Amino acid sequence: MKANSVLSSRENVNGDKYETNKQSSVTSEYADVSNDGEAILSDAGVFNWLFTLDTYMANMLSICANPDSPLGFLRPLMKFFEITGHGIPWICGCVIGLLIAHREDTYHTLINLLMALLFDLVVVGIIKVVFRRQRPRQNEMDMFVTVSVDHYSFPSGHATRAVMLACFLCLKTALGASSAYVVVWASAVCLTRVLLGRHHVFDVLSGVIIGIVEFYILEAAWLPMEVCLDIMRPFQELFHI
Repeated sequence: MKANSVLSSRENVNGDKYETNKQSSVTSEYADVSNDGEAILSDAGVFNWLFTLDTYMANMLSICANPDSPLGFLRPLMKFFEITGHGIPWICGCVIGLLIAHREDTYHTLINLLMALLFDLVVVGIIKVVFRRQRPRQNEMDMFVTVSVDHYSFPSGHATRAVMLACFLCLKTALGASSAYVVVWASAVCLTRVLLGRHHVFDVLSGVIIGIVEFYILEAAWLPMEVCLDIMRPFQELFHI
């Protein structure tokens, strides 16, 4: 009788230990508890879920990633918009415009635009180097003129540039009703980043936000006319313009 009681007691203790270990395992798997008793999400929580969702959406939406994709025949059109959002054509356009322009207001606009483009390159380059997120696996590295940081995905430089330029052209120039075409163009450039499999959705959305922030920073640091003319004067003397 006494032996049976001891055995039963041991079974209860072992059972309690098993339940305790099981609960501890479940708790440690899904959440950590801070000193003040608040639950903090672990790696298996919401951030991991968002990362997985972002990767899944990028895979699902990359319908022009290669010629065999569902809409692969649209790749030439997508790549055309990609080139229009690249930094080199815009920087070259600014330089050519400064060389052939003979109006002070044109100098004023183009020098500020050139500063905006260079600022965007620096900001995006630094962020890419810091985070070093890899591009989606379905991406083909056939982009127009790339450098080492272009192997990284976050954020989308095309998205930051297109949105910053759209804000600049719509709010700092007299486009009037034509501003709608600029907005459509910027939206198309951002869309191609996902359709071509170049970026994850989060990369593009972050690029849109960064582009807006860049514009307002540049607006606060807007170069006055006198400074722009002082910048142009040595080049005017050098190139006799």
